[in-house]
Formats: sequence, C-alpha cells, structure tokens
Amino acid sequence: MKAAYTIFLIASISILPFLLRCSGGGGDLYDALTSTVTAQDSIPQALQFTDLDPDEDQLLGDLIIKRAAEERKITTYRVYWGSGESTRLSGVSAIASFTANGTDHTLTLAADTAVPSGATHLLVYTEGEEGEVTTPKAIDFADLVIRRVAEINTTGSSNPSGFTIYNNELYFAADGGTGLEVWKTDGTAGGTVMAHNVNTDPDPSPSAPSNFTVYDGMLYFSATGTNAINREVWYSDGTTLTSLEINATGSAEPDHFTVFNGKLFFSAIDGTDGTQLWSFDGFTKTELTTANPTKGINPIHFKEYNSKLYFAASDGINGVELWETDGTAANTTMVLPEINSGGDSSPEELAVYNGSLYFSAADSAANGTEFWSFDGTTFQMIENINTTASISSSPGDITTYNGRMYFRADNGTEGSELWASYGTTASTTLFADINPGSAGSYPASLRVYLNRLFFRAYDGTHGEELWVTDGTSAGTKMVCDIVPGIGSFSPSELTVYNGRLYFSATYPLGNNELWVLYYK
Repeated sequence: MKAAYTIFLIASISILPFLLRCSGGGGDLYDALTSTVTAQDSIPQALQFTDLDPDEDQLLGDLIIKRAAEERKITTYRVYWGSGESTRLSGVSAIASFTANGTDHTLTLAADTAVPSGATHLLVYTEGEEGEVTTPKAIDFADLVIRRVAEINTTGSSNPSGFTIYNNELYFAADGGTGLEVWKTDGTAGGTVMAHNVNTDPDPSPSAPSNFTVYDGMLYFSATGTNAINREVWYSDGTTLTSLEINATGSAEPDHFTVFNGKLFFSAIDGTDGTQLWSFDGFTKTELTTANPTKGINPIHFKEYNSKLYFAASDGINGVELWETDGTAANTTMVLPEINSGGDSSPEELAVYNGSLYFSAADSAANGTEFWSFDGTTFQMIENINTTASISSSPGDITTYNGRMYFRADNGTEGSELWASYGTTASTTLFADINPGSAGSYPASLRVYLNRLFFRAYDGTHGEELWVTDGTSAGTKMVCDIVPGIGSFSPSELTVYNGRLYFSATYPLGNNELWVLYYK
C-alpha cells in the first residue's frame, strides 16, 4: 500500500487586503477583499482572491492559484471551503479541480456565490501518485466592510465631528435635527444616541460642542449653553453635565484643548486680556499669559515635545511664532531665534518624529510655508518643496506610519499630493502622484489602521474617496468607489475605535453621516 506523505512547510505568510469595488449592493453595506499568501515546494506558491461582491456572505471574483514550485510529484490541485487554515468544511465537496500542468490556474466564483455557513477560508490541496498532501495552502477571505453606522438625522446631514473615545464609547458632535449637540455610539445603530443636549433653547439653538478631550476621568469640551449667550468649558462624567466659567461677562470661546503635565490647557477669553493661554488642574483655572491684552496671544496648534508644550502664538510685537511652556507662567515664552523676523512664520501641523518636532512654517514671503523641524535648540528647513518664489508647498496632515512621515504637500508641478520623509532633505520625496497632472489629489484625514495608512483623496476620475497605502507604490490605491463616478464619498476625521475605523462621509442623497470600516 502506498503511504500518504506529509509536507512540512516553513514559510513566511503575508496577507494583504484591499477594498476594490463597493458601488451598488444591499443597503448601507459594501465589501471586497484582496488577499495574498505565499509558500513553496509542492503546494501552491501563492493564492490571491479579490471579492467583488458588495454583500456580506457572498463572493464574486477569481481565485488565482500560483502553481507549486515543484510539480514533479503533483497531478492535481483541488479547491475546498475551509473552516480554518487546515480544516476542510465538513460535508462540503471540492469546489473545483485543476490538472498540474506547469501553469497557474484560475477559479472563477460567479456573482452571488454563497459562502457556506462556517466557512472562513479557501483551501487548495495538491495530490499525486502517493496521495494527497495533508497541508493545504489557505487564504482567508474575510470581508472588508464599509457601512453606515446610523442615520442620525433623518431629514438632512448630521455632520458628525470631533470623534473622541471616553468610557469605552465614541463621543462626537452631531445634528440629530435639533442642531449640533453631544452624541455617542457603541458602534451599533441602537447604541448611537444623544449624550447631552447642552443648549435646551427652542430649536434651532445648537450648543455646537467641539474640542472633546479626556482629562482626569472626565470628558471636556467647549459648547454654548442655554440662551446661546456664553460659550464656555463644559465637562461630563457620562451622565452629569457641568460648566466651568472662564468669562463672567461674556463668551470665553475656549479652544484647542490638550492635556499636558497633568493639566488641561486651552485658549480662552476672560473678558479682559483677549485670547490667552489657560490651564486647569481639576480645581483651579489659571491664566498663564497676558501679553497683547487687546487681542491676546491666540495660542493654537498645541503639541507636547521634550517635556514641554509647544504652540503657535503672537505677543503683538513679534509675528505668529513658535512658543513653549513647562506649564508655568514664568516659563511660557516665544522660542528664540524666531523663524520669521519680518513677519509671521505661522507654525502649524506640529508632529513629533524621531526625537524632533516637525511642522509647516514660513521663514519669509519668498520661501512661503514649507517643511521644518526643531530639535529643541535649532530650527531647520527640511525641504523647500515648492521652489517657486513666494509660493508655498503647505505641508499638512503630518502622520507617522511604519517609521516614516507622510503628509500632503504641493511642489508646484504635481499639485497637492502625498509626500513622505524620514526627516532629512534627501529622504523627503513625492510618494504618490494620485491625480496625475497639476490639479493634485489633496490627500487628507490620514490615519493608521490595521498596519495600513488610510486617507481621503481625489484621483481626477472618481470623487473624493477612501484610499489606502501599505507604504509601497503598488499598495497605494483607492479602497472603494462608494459614490460611483465623479461623485464624492468625502470621508473625514478617520478615528480608530474598538478595532474599527470610524469617520464621517456623504452618501446617499448627499447626507453626511457616521460610517465605519472593518473586517467582518
């Protein structure tokens, strides 16, 4: 009797999912998946499958079977549904068989191919004169799903924004039909509810909450209270709502909330000194600056770096420059020497990377707004990306992914496109020209999710849609054309919560609502 043989496989396995086509389909659900895995010896070298069916539990597409590297003992490839990486689904026969003939093979799954209950993989076994190889090649066809979480506003757009995780729920501002108020979700339609109606005046009188920030076990934000008179600091424990008055005679307009060194920092107006820098330790509110009392220093763009809090501000004598504080009034000062001695450098998009602070700034009108760094002592223009006199490249959305900075910039030739940098001049390059020509794709809302970088972009053929990159040119592509053709899905404020990617987007009927992307 001929003995069955076993192939022991030691290989590197990689899985690369992409969402390719999502137009049409059932209701709010769209899905598709590309996966690739590699192996050697006497089983397929690789399997690749792209699900083009927009519905859950249905597949459409081609399973590509890369032939085994060694076929001398192989006669047949057989494809099965699997309930795991090495377990055939019980009671289900082979889907298809192919003769080993030195070529790759393609199994076409027709539209609406139903996924049997319990199936999670496609398995490809090989067999020959000595029997069937006991270790199959497997590919996980888990659906990548994009769907609307809830229709918050049934008569228009809810415009969700400011997503922040608090008490294991996602809080945000949204308009449920009575103006922008505080909402929350647990990721389900039923669990998406108004958390606080801060302004209870008759409609329309929204509180327009913003700057959601978790501090000392509470959720802080700025909002306009009843009578729509004063905009102040508010905080909630998830049930009880409390205001923190900064301006007793008018609106404090608190903004730019950030937590640093055990305190909450923000900009606010007390009615006397203009917009200044404030802190709150849970008991005492403290005004840290009083310069330029008519207008205030207007601190914005806060970022912690090297045990200090950095931000942009102007004392009324110098322009808008980089400032720093250790949390005390005495040590809240402009960083010298200033970047632009003849005007505003206007540092924005502050991001910490590899021990330095990176941002956009303008050292002169001639150079415009370019890509800069600060190591705690010295300022350096990393790259003058747009060399045209008085024209800015305007770097934005600086985000670190896989040890590299990615950001939006316009070099004056390709338009606003996706750039990448390791923090040096030589490494700062155009990463992807998504919309060829000078118009630009305007990538925005960059967010790392499942070891991929997701963002919004416009390729000139489709509207503003969701894109993804794995850090390679080949792996940079549109996730899905949710709104077919030139229409825009316009995803924004991408936020990771409970292992899923949440964002606001516009579809259908032009209404902006809360959406989610995840693997089923």
